[in-house]
Amino acid sequence: MNRAAALAYLQNEYADMATTVIDQSLRGLEYPEAQLGTTDVPDALVPAYLAHLDYFALSRFLRVFSMRFNVSVSGAVSASQSEIFGHVHVLRDMAEKRLAGLGYSPTQAFTSGRFTLDFLEPSQATGGMG
Repeated sequence: MNRAAALAYLQNEYADMATTVIDQSLRGLEYPEAQLGTTDVPDALVPAYLAHLDYFALSRFLRVFSMRFNVSVSGAVSASQSEIFGHVHVLRDMAEKRLAGLGYSPTQAFTSGRFTLDFLEPSQATGGMG
């Protein structure tokens, strides 16, 4: 297997994960959904974009490794989460700190602004009190 074949294998194997991670990272930079497939991140945002990519990729791997356990059988059966889970968790925490240092929070779902609920106000057009 040459380099091109190995690259093709990895791209096919992890294409879904890569697409999801890229989309999540762009959302973290507050790009609208309509621009996720076509956006070109400016140079000033590249460090934050890379930090988001690291965080979300490590989060995906963390989910995978969280289901793996080390099991030993010698008299008594024992099970513990795999060591790799702990290592990936440390790396993801480092990526989260890197994002925080750049002023981003990957755990913040959204920010809300001011909501105008004028439909609750009576209007003169409908014979209300205003």
